[in-house]
Amino acid sequence: MRITRPLCPVFSLLVLVMGACASAQPSAHVVRSSPSPPSPVASDRTPTAAVPLLSATSLPPATSSPPGRWQTYAHTTYGFSFCYPPDWTVEEKPDVPNFVWLKYQPRPTLALSIGFRRSTEEAPIQRTGVGAGELIGKGTVLFLGRELSRDVLVYQGKEKAVLYSYGLEIAVDDLIFTLSLDDHSPDYESVVIEQDIQAQVDEIVESFELTP
Repeated sequence: MRITRPLCPVFSLLVLVMGACASAQPSAHVVRSSPSPPSPVASDRTPTAAVPLLSATSLPPATSSPPGRWQTYAHTTYGFSFCYPPDWTVEEKPDVPNFVWLKYQPRPTLALSIGFRRSTEEAPIQRTGVGAGELIGKGTVLFLGRELSRDVLVYQGKEKAVLYSYGLEIAVDDLIFTLSLDDHSPDYESVVIEQDIQAQVDEIVESFELTP
C-alpha cells in the first residue's frame, strides 16, 4: 500500500512564498498617457507673415472615403482636389486667384476659406486676425498626410470659427495652404457653428489630395 505523507511544514511555507512572488510580478500591459491638450491662445494673437510655416508631422493619408454623393472640386493649375457634400457650393473669384470658398447653401454666410500658393509665390493667403473670443485646441485632422490642430474660436460659450493650425500657412511639397471655417454674419453675437457642421468640414479637409 502506497502511503501519502503530509508535506513538510518548511516545504509548504516555501511553496506559499514562491506563489506570492509570482503573483507580484508586473503586468505586461502598458497604459500610455495621451498628450496634454494645447494651452488656450488669447484672441489677440494675430498671425503675421513673419510666423514660420507649420512644421507638421507627416502621417499616412486617411484611408476613409467621403460618402458617394459628395462632389469633387479639382484645381488643375495648382494640382489639388477635395470632396464636398451636395449642400455646399464652391465659389471662385477671378480677382482673387489664390482663394476658393466652400459655402454652406442653407447658411451662405458660413464658408470654409481655402488659400493656396506655390512656395515661390508671394500671394498673401494668411488671415490677418480673428474675432472676439479665445482660441482653444479641440482635436486634430489629417490634411495631405499632415496632422493639423483644430483651433476653435470660443466667445461667451459659443463656437464662432475653426482655424486649422491657427490659420497659419501649411507647407505640403511645393504648395502652401491656409484653412479656416468662419461665419461672416454681421450679427456676431448670434453666430454659432454647430458640431455636426464642424465634423462635416473636418471630413472635407481630410479629403484633400494632390493631383498631377
